Amino acid sequence: MRSSKIIITDFNKDFNLGLYGFLTDKYIIIGNNIQTRELETNENFKNVKIIRVSVANTKFAGIFIKGNSNGIIISKEIPRVEEELKNFNKEILFLDTNYTALGNLILMNDKGCIISSLLKNQKNKIERFFGIKCEVASKKNAVIGSLCVATNKGCLVSPLVSYDDRKRIEDVLNVDVDIGTANFGSYFIGACILANSKVAIVSPKTSGIELSKIEEVLIR
Repeated sequence: MRSSKIIITDFNKDFNLGLYGFLTDKYIIIGNNIQTRELETNENFKNVKIIRVSVANTKFAGIFIKGNSNGIIISKEIPRVEEELKNFNKEILFLDTNYTALGNLILMNDKGCIISSLLKNQKNKIERFFGIKCEVASKKNAVIGSLCVATNKGCLVSPLVSYDDRKRIEDVLNVDVDIGTANFGSYFIGACILANSKVAIVSPKTSGIELSKIEEVLIR
């Protein structure tokens, strides 16, 4: 019998679920027209608010937005973003950066934040806005957000993430860190799955070993 802590689905027949949104303990931001019936009927999802957006005229909200239970981060360069997020009742930090794929460049939970070296000038702004510690990942892990998934319980990191960055994540996000993959061997875990501390959303391509590791590391 499948655990209710794991939702196995696809988004428009795509297995790269993390491209379409991100999940916190309080809400999920997800692209418009993505089927969420399996999410809504899951007992561990009942207190999670579903927020649908179209970012840059696409369904790929997970590429452009990152956040935690208290708010989100998005680039000022995204067109009409304020209009799209008018129903979002959390704090929004608009970063003055030409980099728009912030979902790939930021890893965070409610306790801390790790950012790409491409965003190093934004470190202090993020710390002040969220009131959490923020550190910069090494240059070779510039797409830290696509290589990892973090919840308030743990962080699952790609084998590509260096030892120094694993220790940095452990310290700043204040969680245990473990190495894994998703979608039957993909190193880009952040592009493959969504998770909070109660439930993970994964694709049918995820192996049994990967499912066990995802539940063990990320979910209470």
